[in-house]
Parts: sequence; structure tokens; C-alpha cells
Amino acid sequence: MSQLKLSDHFFIFYGASVALAILGLSFSVVSFFAFLLLVALVFITIGDFFSLKRKLPRIEFHSLRNLGLDQEYEVQFYVSWDSEDKVPPQTWFLKPHSNLVEFADKHVNSKDLKLVKKSYRFPWKIRCKILGYSDEIEIIYQVRSRLGLWRKSFNIQCVSEGFRVHPLQHPVSDSRIREIIKKQSIFTWGSKKWMKGGNPDLFLQSRPFRYPDPLKHLDHKKTARFGQLMTKTFESQLNQNLVICFDCGRSAIGKIGSSSRFDYYLSAVHLLLQSALKFNDNVSFVGFSSRVHNMVRKARTLKEFDFLFNSTDGLRPQATESDYQILDEHISQLAPQRSIIFILSDLTKASVQRHAAKFVKRHSRKHLVVCASLIDTNYEPEDFILNLNSDSYEQESYSQLAYSYWLNLELQKFRYRINQSGAGMISVPQKEWMTLINRSFHLVRESSRL
Repeated sequence: MSQLKLSDHFFIFYGASVALAILGLSFSVVSFFAFLLLVALVFITIGDFFSLKRKLPRIEFHSLRNLGLDQEYEVQFYVSWDSEDKVPPQTWFLKPHSNLVEFADKHVNSKDLKLVKKSYRFPWKIRCKILGYSDEIEIIYQVRSRLGLWRKSFNIQCVSEGFRVHPLQHPVSDSRIREIIKKQSIFTWGSKKWMKGGNPDLFLQSRPFRYPDPLKHLDHKKTARFGQLMTKTFESQLNQNLVICFDCGRSAIGKIGSSSRFDYYLSAVHLLLQSALKFNDNVSFVGFSSRVHNMVRKARTLKEFDFLFNSTDGLRPQATESDYQILDEHISQLAPQRSIIFILSDLTKASVQRHAAKFVKRHSRKHLVVCASLIDTNYEPEDFILNLNSDSYEQESYSQLAYSYWLNLELQKFRYRINQSGAGMISVPQKEWMTLINRSFHLVRESSRL
């Protein structure tokens, strides 16, 4: 898409010619010069039109792969021409646009930049405003003719490796952490579940004896059965098995602030993967709604999850009710041994609570199950009361407060139900979402080693 227009310079010369023509009504000499100026302007304008370069540049955008919401960064643009000819000498301007970030309000002028190896490189400040992933940035490229009488604008798709905007891990005070731990019993979930084993090493399987296996681990029953020495192998709990179950059904649709609820949960998946892989844990993932959309089994690197975070065609929210029963057969494949299962879902919905409670009851006897839910800050009763203006008695505000208390009560009931099954739950607002998700995983993981 392109637009061709006459520049302001042309209209200045044209206005001067018209002014001389008006004066020429009184002075014939001036009228003659005005006529010559108009004729010259027409020929110069036509000649200047052919000096416009038609070849478009190649524009590349370079930034960090992961950016923080509401943060400012400096990114780099590279402009080059795929030609052996010299870079066009005309003045050109750039103005980028993206749905996820705001670019500083300025135009880049080629006259202010230096040419290095047939390429212009220049920085630009951006501010991230919406969560999500993007690999496309639209550039308005405007080039002017040699004399500046013509200007032509093009919309160019910038070449980019892609970037994702995540929520920040805002600092949370120690008192707030202690309050969350006490209220939601984060630290005790793992210890109560795993202490039943009574041994930091869990029996995994028997295999043929190989020197220098210790003799005390010989499996006498299997040795007699197979007629060869068999030894027991154990799974050390220093390395855990983490299974992330991401509910991307109807409950993931909607927005919190200006960002998608789905992207908040997807960022939490990214953070859990990073944290677990730092400990060399085995990480499995399943994204589901009414069916299983994506599944990764016992991954050891973050690259195996690129399709989730670095693609516009990856996992998306589905407008269907999630079916937790379809997870049962996949959980048996992903977690044959005792594991930590993180369920990421919107547990404010009654239907989700009903299905999630049944799933937790079926699997919490063997695994450590943790349910994590994101709560809109607007429905946090404590924050709402602090921000409530007592001088104005708006019915809508108090209706929202009543709903906040009701929602908080329903979450407490659901938390009690799954605690009775031996599982745990954490529900936090978006401003503390990333920090407490990360802290919860570390606490549960460490408590499982007690």
C-alpha cells in the first residue's frame, strides 16, 4: 500500500506564483514573471517526480525476546537496500506501529544518521502496553524526491524475530508473603503429602545388576523370578517431575485490564518452566479444553516449548467448556511416578470448580496437586475497600463490593474442599501473579523434600 502526494514545498512555490499573478493585474512585468515561474514549476515538478526511488528498503527490528509489561526498552532498527547501488540520497522518514508496544513519538530522518556498510542503524525507545506475542511491526516509510516537491509513503512489514510481553515480577513484602502462606497453607501441602513416603528416595523399578551397584539394593524376588541378578533403582527427589495442566477453555477468555486473561496464564507457564528447568527437573505440559491441544512429555530444555511462546499460531483460548476427565489417561503417561501437578485455570467459575475438584480428588492420593487461579484486582475486597470513596454512595460500587465478598467466600469454600483431598490452591491478583506463582512453586518444591 502506497500514497503519493505533493509536498509542502510545492505548495509554497505555487502560492508564491499565484501571489505574483495577483500582483500582475496591476503590473504587467510582474505578471510575465509569474507566468514564467508557473511554467518552470510545472517542468521542475515533473522532472523531480522521476527522481523518486521506487525500490523499497529492507527494515529489520531487533529486541529482547521477552519484555516486561509497562517497561521501557531501547530497540534497534536496521534499514538497508538489497542492491549494489548506493543508498538513495533523498530524505526519508520512518514511523513504526505495533499493537503491543508504544513507540516514542518521533520521526527518524535519514539526514541525522550515519551510513555504515549500506545500512542505517538507529535506536528507538518503546514502552510495552499489552501482554502477548508479536512478530510483525508495521513501518510507515516515507521518501521524498531530490528537490523535496514529492513525497511517497509506503506501509512495510518489518522483519522481526518476534517478541513476547510478560507481566513483571513486582516485589512483594515479606509480611504479604507470610499472609499468603498462612492463609493458603502453601508450605504445608508438600510436607504433608511427601512425608508419607518416609524416604527421600522413591522406588522406581528393577533392572539387571551392573557393577558397581550396591549389593544392599538387590531385588531377591525379581532375581529368583528371572534367574539373574536384579537390582532396585530409586528416583531421587532432588530432581522433581513437574506437570503443568493449562486450562485454555472458555474460562481463559476475557480481559484483565487491557490484556488477555489467557496471556497472564501463558506467562505463568513460561515462568514455571524457567524455574523448574533451572533445577534440572523433568517438565511435562498439557494444554486442554474439550480436547487436548498440545502435550510435551518430560522436557529438559525451554526450546521444546517454543511453539507456545514464539508463534502467533500457537495455543489459543477455546470457546468450549473444559473436560478434566480427558486428562486422566494423559496424566498416567506424563506422571507415572509421584509428581507435582500445577493446574492453571480460572477457578472463579462454578463449573471449573466442580470439574477441578473431581480431578484433584482422583489424583491427589498419588501426586502433589496445586491449583493456581488469577483474580482481577478490581474484585479484591481489601483493595476495593481501601480505594472506596465514602463520600459517594454509588450503587454500582457497592454491588461490586458485594460480589467481591461473595467471590472470596466461594474461593475459600473451594480451597477447603481440595485441602480435604490433600491438594492446595493459590488465588492471587494480577499485580502479584508472577511473583507469587514463582514463590509458590519454590515453596512447594522445597517442602516436598522435608
